[in-house]
Amino acid sequence: MKLAQKIRLFFFPAVIVPFLLIVFLSILIFHGYLSMVYNLDGRKTGILESLNPLSLQNELVQETYDELLFTARENPDRFISVKYLKQIEEKLNTTNSYLILKIRDTIAYRTNDENHEAIEDNLPEYQPRNTDIHTGLYVSEPEDFLIRQVNFRMSRGQQGSVYILCDLDASMRHYANIVICIAIGAICILVLTNMAISRFIKMQFIQPLLVLEEGIDRMKCGNLDEDIPIISEDEIGEVALSFNQMRDRMKQSVEDRLRYEEENRILISNISHDLKTPITAIKGYVEGIIDGVATTPEMVDRYIKTIYNKAEAMDSMINELAIYSKIDSDTIPYDFKKLNLNGFFLDCLDDLSVDMESKNVEMSYNNYCPKNLNIIADPEQLRRVITNIIMNAVKYNDKETGRIHICIRPENKAVRIEIEDNGMGIEEKDLPFIFNRLYRADASRSSKRGGTGLGLSIAKKIIEEHGGKIWAKSRINIGTTIIFTLEAKEGGTE
Repeated sequence: MKLAQKIRLFFFPAVIVPFLLIVFLSILIFHGYLSMVYNLDGRKTGILESLNPLSLQNELVQETYDELLFTARENPDRFISVKYLKQIEEKLNTTNSYLILKIRDTIAYRTNDENHEAIEDNLPEYQPRNTDIHTGLYVSEPEDFLIRQVNFRMSRGQQGSVYILCDLDASMRHYANIVICIAIGAICILVLTNMAISRFIKMQFIQPLLVLEEGIDRMKCGNLDEDIPIISEDEIGEVALSFNQMRDRMKQSVEDRLRYEEENRILISNISHDLKTPITAIKGYVEGIIDGVATTPEMVDRYIKTIYNKAEAMDSMINELAIYSKIDSDTIPYDFKKLNLNGFFLDCLDDLSVDMESKNVEMSYNNYCPKNLNIIADPEQLRRVITNIIMNAVKYNDKETGRIHICIRPENKAVRIEIEDNGMGIEEKDLPFIFNRLYRADASRSSKRGGTGLGLSIAKKIIEEHGGKIWAKSRINIGTTIIFTLEAKEGGTE
């Protein structure tokens, strides 16, 4: 889930849920407190009525008021019964109200000892009929009171009134307590909600960033072996995935650099060893000529030819190293041309024929492709591939008479060139590595034979630059076949 979606989904519970909880808690506290103070259980008092202290007070005394109305109609003489008035007093005890009985302008009974003279002195006068049976009289000065009046006439003709005086100030103190409780509850809800929000933000946003930071710190310290755990599927997870991919590339780059440095070290060591041998031989033959060891013109001539051959070998190794350096750094210029396949290979074989005869190597050639078949190649670099493969085959041939056979076959829209020898062969386990630079198998690439070990590696890079593939197959003591492919073009010769 994207961060924007998480934030949008998070906004609703973060705002609406605390509001709903506060509303629910307010209703619960309001109803519970009033029920506890006024004993509302069993009363049909609605929430909206409870919100208005005046309406609530009216509702609380309505039942008692109805009873007093009934008594005034049916048996008004009961109002002079103290026992009856005590019963009414008990009902009013939980309603912040008290009872006053007034007969002929004289207060005959009061159920409250508190001094409310200002209110009592201004009580409504006797009325022949009871008119305010549902509302009562609200008095705000000097105190807040709700007055419910029941008028009656006793059997002896005495007129009187019973008053229920509801102390609204006491009710307001309860409402103030309710507001305080609701405020405390709301603060608790907001604190708990904030804690939940903070935990959610930590788990969804902060924790993935901390994990990402730890992984980056490991990478800064050089630890490229551990992935950064991806604990979310949002943009932060995508960043962690990108860092893991970067770590893989960095690790591969470091490994390649270390391997390249190791190969360079081995290359320098091999070249130093391979150059030391001909240089030592050259020095020996030169000293022999200087010291007069070669006493005849024939010996001097043989010494000079040997020196020349050793120098040629050194020059060949240096040229091979220079070429590989250019190919490895992609700085060698390629000059691709359309070449006639058959004519090109005949020229190569003709150039190599004299050298092969001197080394007692027999060469053969078969071309099963059309004579006018062309290829797209750099003639100089392709010639170097063929020369490297053939000279490599000659170098590692342990037979008295060496044989090299070149066979060209069509293969889809390409040509397949096979160069087969009858040398010592290569073990199966070494075949995947013979095109790696500097690789020398124990049996087939002994360093005693000299060379830089770059010939086949150069051949592979050149063939791949031509869009082809190169591989090998071999059998011990029977021979090795190097195979590569090139793109073919129909058309005339060039």
